[in-house]
Amino acid sequence: TPYGRPEMLSIVTMRAAVQAGLDAGAVAAGFGGTIRQVISGEERTPGPGWGAEPDVDAGLLRVAGYLQSAIAAALAGNDPGDSLELAMRAADRSGGEHGDVHAAIAATLEAAASSPRGRISLMLCATSAALTPDVAVPSL
Repeated sequence: TPYGRPEMLSIVTMRAAVQAGLDAGAVAAGFGGTIRQVISGEERTPGPGWGAEPDVDAGLLRVAGYLQSAIAAALAGNDPGDSLELAMRAADRSGGEHGDVHAAIAATLEAAASSPRGRISLMLCATSAALTPDVAVPSL
């Protein structure tokens, strides 16, 4: 599709929903549960309402900003090198409140830098992780 692979977009959207404070039932409703209720004639459950206050980490927002520039360059057919390098430097933080997220992003960006194939998908994953720091990341 012109907007990316459905699997990738589902993961990014689910991470954002969990970061926003939606519970498992609300996430399931957003990913087909509501239409399943309509088709089967079940009574629809009410929407989830507002989620939690977002957790803002300036360092992770910096990483996301650089990655958005890198992704835009790559999608335009240009070399994302400078913006990717800045994102890698911004992600290179150990310890701290979101140290595990920074480590996961740094490892993902190392893979993106070393392999042009799949680079955009890896940068999208890293951007998603940077914008959803309260959602678990895979252990490395």
